[in-house]
Amino acid sequence: MKATVYQHVYVSGDKTMTLVILADENGSVIDRHNVTYEAYPLIDVAWSNFEHVTRIVHRCLGADIVDYHCNVLGHYHLTKRGSGYGRKLVQNRLTGKQSTKISWSNATEEEQEEESA
Repeated sequence: MKATVYQHVYVSGDKTMTLVILADENGSVIDRHNVTYEAYPLIDVAWSNFEHVTRIVHRCLGADIVDYHCNVLGHYHLTKRGSGYGRKLVQNRLTGKQSTKISWSNATEEEQEEESA
């Protein structure tokens, strides 16, 4: 089974919040879960929640492959290994390293010339 996890970590007032959405291989939502933390750094909350959620996915779903998307940690590809998961970073949101470069600004004249050629 393949599962997809979407984790969103954010600040709300004086609290740090997480929203986790679990989806199956067809994209159907299995469950949603909100957690409220004290005001900790987002990265600490994201890692703590990542570890907790992967244990739950392993125990309850037994998924062989997990695509884990997090707005703080990035995109991880997890593969089942014994009592846990091996993980491979696909895209890191903090450093911007990704396989496809996305530019949100207008193209320069040189880039426009390259596209039209």
